[in-house]
Amino acid sequence: MAKTKKRPSGRVAPRRQPRPDPRPRGAQLLGLPDRLVDAGRSVIVIEHHQAVMAHADWIVDLGPGAGHDGGKVVFEGTPADLVAARSTLTGEHLADYLGK
Repeated sequence: MAKTKKRPSGRVAPRRQPRPDPRPRGAQLLGLPDRLVDAGRSVIVIEHHQAVMAHADWIVDLGPGAGHDGGKVVFEGTPADLVAARSTLTGEHLADYLGK
C-alpha cells in the first residue's frame, strides 16, 4: 500500500526583491497582497520602499542599524503610528516620504 504525505494547510510563498532597485516595482504589485488578504491569507512582505510600507497594515521595524548594529525590534505598529512617533530612521524616512 502506498503512503501519501499529508500536505500542510498553510503555505508560505516567499518573494524577495532580486537586487536593489530604486524604482517602486514593489509598489506596482500592491494589488497582489491585497487580493491575498481579501482571500483570508496572511501576507508578510520584507520591503524598503516607502510606498509599500505606507500601504501596510502593520510594520515591524528592525534596527537600530544594519548588520551587527541591527536585528532588534525597534518599532511594531501601524504606519501611522510609526510616522507619528518618528522614533526610528524608518519612521523619519516614511514621514518625509508622506510629507508629514
